[in-house]
Amino acid sequence: FCFAASVLSKGPIGPYTQLLPAVLAFYLSGIRHEVSASHVSYKTIILGLILGLIIAAIWPLTIYFSQSGQEALRIVQQESSNWTSYNVRPLYYYWSFPTQSGLWSLLGFASFLSAIYLWYRGEIRSSMKFYLLWTLLVLFFLSVIPEKKSRYLLPILFPLALLMSDALR
Repeated sequence: FCFAASVLSKGPIGPYTQLLPAVLAFYLSGIRHEVSASHVSYKTIILGLILGLIIAAIWPLTIYFSQSGQEALRIVQQESSNWTSYNVRPLYYYWSFPTQSGLWSLLGFASFLSAIYLWYRGEIRSSMKFYLLWTLLVLFFLSVIPEKKSRYLLPILFPLALLMSDALR
């Protein structure tokens, strides 16, 4: 339900900046080896995603059936063209994130340094590696889309907060 609500409220930016980087970080960090197979039900995850996509399709289907087919296609084309023509910023636009996050940037920077140092020494916990990769992947995925807005930085705060809390352990 939350997946569907995210797609309905902001379109694909939520799953693109939270779900996709989290799944990639999960597999790249090696944390999946620590999660017992009995705790992960892939059938439940797939069913949840399918159900979420069905619920999220309600709005586009409503637009399609309430408008003429040509009008619905015009709306879709206009909205999709905004991703490449409206609020377009350079690739490095989000690298000003530390200045925008204020005091939290000091703790975030210390957490990054701690995680990188532990990774270099080979002593990093897989949970810390997961949070570090998740944070960096969110920043990467946000940077590659042409349309950039300051409010899109919100998804980076979740993995960064988890990284900070794990660094304090």
